[in-house]
Amino acid sequence: MGALFTGAVFLLAPLSDGAVLVDYSFTGNTNSSDTDLSSTATAFSNNYPSDSGLSGAGNYFVRVEVTPATPELTNYFTFGVTPVTGLSLNLTSLSFRLAMVDNSVAAFSGTVFVRSSADGYAADIASFDQSSTSGSTFVPYGPIDLSSPLYQGLSGVTFRFYFYDDTNSTASTSIVHRIDDVIVEGNAVPEPAVAGMLVLMGAAGTLVRRRTI
Repeated sequence: MGALFTGAVFLLAPLSDGAVLVDYSFTGNTNSSDTDLSSTATAFSNNYPSDSGLSGAGNYFVRVEVTPATPELTNYFTFGVTPVTGLSLNLTSLSFRLAMVDNSVAAFSGTVFVRSSADGYAADIASFDQSSTSGSTFVPYGPIDLSSPLYQGLSGVTFRFYFYDDTNSTASTSIVHRIDDVIVEGNAVPEPAVAGMLVLMGAAGTLVRRRTI
């Protein structure tokens, strides 16, 4: 019965300590290439009413005629991650790389902000200023700290990336937003009910072992 207690303690530890739970490198598809077995990520997607998809250079892009001049919440890049049954997610960080290109405007700037379903997309996780780049020049953003209680013990979470051009939206005819190397790190642990059961099993095993000594 001592082995039962040992097993219970083992299962209470994180099943993936600081693991890469999501990794969108866009090498041929929009699926996450992470190998962590404790969670499942959706395909990366967007709901922009415009041209979008994988570029030949291995990144994900959306080409829009006019990016909003002020923040709006109707269009975004998005993905989600959920743990396997019996586990919950404790997230630690989110990072990604971006490029913003427009051949019709010599130079312009913009803003990207990130939100999640953890609070119903109510508040920014982070917000970053952007400057126009060449199509092959990506700027790294993050890692964004996700260690707050809001991102611990999750049964699943969806992230959204919103963009707007705060220089001269009406002068643009073909802004291209590009995103690459989207990575979420964290770990998976037993859900509270499962953890409590394992503790009880371990305690019971200890009592039985003591009585037989």
